[in-house]
Amino acid sequence: MILPQHYLESERIILRELSTEDAQQTYLDWFADAETTRFLSAPAADIDIQSLCQYIQQNNACRSSLLLGIFAKQTKAHIGNVRLVGIDTIKSRTSIGILIGEKTYWGSGIASEVLIMATELAHSELGIKRVFAGCHEENIGSVRAFEKAGYIRADALANELAEEDRWMDGVVIDHVMMVSIK
Repeated sequence: MILPQHYLESERIILRELSTEDAQQTYLDWFADAETTRFLSAPAADIDIQSLCQYIQQNNACRSSLLLGIFAKQTKAHIGNVRLVGIDTIKSRTSIGILIGEKTYWGSGIASEVLIMATELAHSELGIKRVFAGCHEENIGSVRAFEKAGYIRADALANELAEEDRWMDGVVIDHVMMVSIK
């Protein structure tokens, strides 16, 4: 899926679609670090530059996902990714995942900033009302980043909404765009 305006920016970061040129050694190195990959849902083994290029190409060609690179505005360094996946405009929902690969940016509030930007994009440009994510309960930094970005735990939502996707383990967090129906 193509980003409507090709990129988004804030005071500290730029979000833009990844290209195969972004499949650099620095990006690859994130997957060799056990601390960085500890909470990833996909295994990090056997990732090379070619598989990163394939991943980027597949996401860019898919109409139901949007993979954005997170770039530090000041240095232009690629520091992570955010991905909307399972974009369903009929049911008006999508899931979101984030990886800050560069550890020097951990704890800086960048993840919350990115989540706010990507969530706003989902709401305003894609017409999505429900954005949800799952993460390991031990991943305190991720839980805090989502909560700071306005997400709430699914167990705090109405039971039928929390059960809709049949999540079993970990923490499920949702950002629901509330609309008044007249």
